[in-house]
Amino acid sequence: MKMKKVLLINSCQGLYGGIESFLLNIFNSLSPAEFDVTFLTCGKTTYDMYRNDIENRGGHIDEIPIFADTLSKQVKLYKALKEYYSENQPDIVHINSGGLSFHYLASRAAKAVGIKTVILHSHNFIPEKSGFKEKLKNFMKRQVARYGDVYLACSTGAARWIFPENLVESNSVEIIPNGIDTVKFAYSLEKRQSFRNEFGIGNELLIGNIGRFQEQKNHPFMLKIMAEVIKKSPDAKLMLAGEGELRKTIEEQVVEYGLAENIIFLGERNDMDRFFSAMDVFILPSLHEGLPFAAIEAQASGTTVLLADTVTVETNVTGNVSYLPIFSDGSEFLWAEAVLKELPREDYRHQQNKIMRQSPYNVEVCCQMMRNIYLGVQNVR
Repeated sequence: MKMKKVLLINSCQGLYGGIESFLLNIFNSLSPAEFDVTFLTCGKTTYDMYRNDIENRGGHIDEIPIFADTLSKQVKLYKALKEYYSENQPDIVHINSGGLSFHYLASRAAKAVGIKTVILHSHNFIPEKSGFKEKLKNFMKRQVARYGDVYLACSTGAARWIFPENLVESNSVEIIPNGIDTVKFAYSLEKRQSFRNEFGIGNELLIGNIGRFQEQKNHPFMLKIMAEVIKKSPDAKLMLAGEGELRKTIEEQVVEYGLAENIIFLGERNDMDRFFSAMDVFILPSLHEGLPFAAIEAQASGTTVLLADTVTVETNVTGNVSYLPIFSDGSEFLWAEAVLKELPREDYRHQQNKIMRQSPYNVEVCCQMMRNIYLGVQNVR
């Protein structure tokens, strides 16, 4: 059988997140004898910390250093993508993004040079707004759909965010769960203690969040929550994992709130399984999400999971996730109260992992679905 050349595309500014985790899981599940896989980032590559692992398995990492956040850059990126596709001739172009314009640029460029299979994969969800912007967006959705052969999304909300309603209603968009390694993320007392020891944390309440420092993730609201939590639990800690353009701003706000002793910035790390075992509560008060990887991983670890009511309902895999408001007055008090509730026991944490192992969010299920699509088992338009 001829080896298939698969191009995994995302758009990013060098920050590792859920899309990158998903693609890395897919890559690790594919046989190097069957697939020649390249990670292409438009902007700044996000895979440097995994470069050795990727290249040792026969994968490749490429970069087009254009982050298309202006019209002129979009024109440049379109031309650069056409040139890249022409030179490399992938069999499959798998576009992964939460943005409509990136899907449009990357898919149209692929079809312009004759790429036969273009996969459009939506990874985000933002509630629709009425008016002219919604009409324009619906027009763009129809344009994007013209250039795709396979339509995928991480949730129903994410499907509706990128694809026209007729495709969603006719079940033409396949929902691919954000599968995770449930064994890796199972609660471990040894991981918990070693991670806490690394930061000098004993039995204090530890709250965690994983996400890029950008507006979507709503870090200022987390500080408001923490300001209320320490009124009843003065030694509590909030650990923030990730990087981003707003990190410096949030660090300054931490000082203004008088929370410097209670908040720890982790930066980017590749041991989130240890972090989840160490934490007692995971919070995600995002303004919008498709199907957040970190929330799935948190459930596998059995920690308490608190999500904004803006996050898609499919995220609640175990049935034990709590959804809380973020826009109503005094929302931070409700979050603080939920954070301070009774913490999960060890037996409960193992039970939650068992639920996740038996769910479609097991990485093996997700990866097999993607392998079938790449091999053409699924019907392609």
